[in-house]
Amino acid sequence: MKSLLKISTIAIGVASLVITGCKSNESASGYENVMSMYSLREIFKYGELNAMDYPAYVKETFGITKVDTWYGGFPKDEVDNPEFYAKLKQRADEAGVEIFLLMAGAVDVRSNDPAELKAEAEKFFVDVDRAVMLGSSFVRVFVKAPKADRDVALNNAVTALEVLSDYAQTKGIVLAIEPGASDWTKDGTCLLY
Repeated sequence: MKSLLKISTIAIGVASLVITGCKSNESASGYENVMSMYSLREIFKYGELNAMDYPAYVKETFGITKVDTWYGGFPKDEVDNPEFYAKLKQRADEAGVEIFLLMAGAVDVRSNDPAELKAEAEKFFVDVDRAVMLGSSFVRVFVKAPKADRDVALNNAVTALEVLSDYAQTKGIVLAIEPGASDWTKDGTCLLY
């Protein structure tokens, strides 16, 4: 039952992301736009925009004040530098932009060994810590589930995500799970009973 509650909490977190990330009481339509750093990946790729200028650029160019961040838009030599995150947060604050989400990678839950699943989840603790440094409320992960039967995929996902979600909760961070890293998560039913 604890696992089912955890997965329900994660699912609610994803729903909360959609609602709180887009809902606004101030706009006429009731919604506002948010910007994904990944959607500007080509601009980053060719060096036309850098991470430090991203918050101000998005606000000035599109009038958007809520953004997410993606490691692919960060300088490779700064990804492990806590000062980089503090400076990016400062630049966002100066621009009047909220970094609401940090995009992380795929939690690999293909092992059937609980110790390995725990270790895999713990690799993502750093992403949670970085999200806190950015003032974000969410960390987005993919789940790379085994191609075995659905119950195995579900149990492995619960084992790993429970560890990660417990840690995230201690930091005030909600996990958002994006489908796409495995057949089960693309199907949309992997984490549902």
